[in-house]
Amino acid sequence: MPQLHYSIQIEQDPLTVHNVLVDKEAYSTWTYSFSKQSDFIGDWSEGSQIMFTFVEPSQLKWGMVATVDKNQPGEVIQLRYTGYMDNSSTEPLPNWNSALEIYRFLPISKGTKLSCTLQVDDNDECIAFFDHAWPAALQRLKDLCEQK
Repeated sequence: MPQLHYSIQIEQDPLTVHNVLVDKEAYSTWTYSFSKQSDFIGDWSEGSQIMFTFVEPSQLKWGMVATVDKNQPGEVIQLRYTGYMDNSSTEPLPNWNSALEIYRFLPISKGTKLSCTLQVDDNDECIAFFDHAWPAALQRLKDLCEQK
């Protein structure tokens, strides 16, 4: 399973960046490049299950189910994907079962370096999508954080 790496420097402290990243209202804004109607159900506390939902142009609602393995504010968030959600049911997520998504918040002289490591399906279309969507999402997150 390939690992993708994305990062951005944000002129804001790590705790603020962390708080904006997990904020319910901010989430739909900074993840707009993944889906114009992205959201999450659940919370980001360690050990909890969280569902990330998306709406396709065809209006099909689907999502990914993850367990929050770590959430240390201003330091690290680690999600482990465990399933797929479609019409409120969950099934194992083919090729992504136990895949990790890790956010690291590194303090730097002018704020925070936020890095995201993501394990994905070994599929050129999937990788191309993330290579386009992640930089745009991180730029939106940066903009939101720097408005604080």
